[in-house]
Amino acid sequence: MKIRGKVLVVVFFCCQSLVAQTYVRVGPSVLFNYNFFDELVYSNIGGEVSAEFSLSRKFTMNIPLMVHYGEHENIFDEAVTTKNTLIGISPEIRYHTRKRYKDVFYGIGGEIKHLNSMNFVPPDENNESPTLSNWEYNVVFSFGQNISLRKGLLTPIVYFGIGHGQENEYSYSARGGFTYGFKSNVKTKKRFNKSKSWQ
Repeated sequence: MKIRGKVLVVVFFCCQSLVAQTYVRVGPSVLFNYNFFDELVYSNIGGEVSAEFSLSRKFTMNIPLMVHYGEHENIFDEAVTTKNTLIGISPEIRYHTRKRYKDVFYGIGGEIKHLNSMNFVPPDENNESPTLSNWEYNVVFSFGQNISLRKGLLTPIVYFGIGHGQENEYSYSARGGFTYGFKSNVKTKKRFNKSKSWQ
């Protein structure tokens, strides 16, 4: 029982340290999708909310939830407006060149998006609102920079995605924007903050 109690204490302080180095982020972004069949780039405006967790002195994990919406002329009929809604999640590992949450970082991860495209083909008498609905899977690369402010971090960032599988409507994608990060209010004890560990 004594050993179990010590293990619980160690786990508690480790989790407390992890939460103390977490940022909750929110911000606008623009998603660009390229389709080989259309040979066009479609833009979608939206935003994201994410949480970034510390893994080590120079590595973090960021998990954003993204929502984007865009309209464009239908390629088969210019009088018809195609409306796209994309909702996704894109977990990635970030490497910070100096120290986590400082200066430039590079990231790699995956992305899962759900595409709902209304009027992806012109409506007709049999289908007044034709809708395409499918899942897309991408490998994602990113780079950005953390700019320290008085009460948080301003982070401009750019993502590049490569579509995987024939089910993807878009072969390539890019996303640019910025987020503002709020640091967790949970604090560790001083003896942990002064240690020479990765914290």
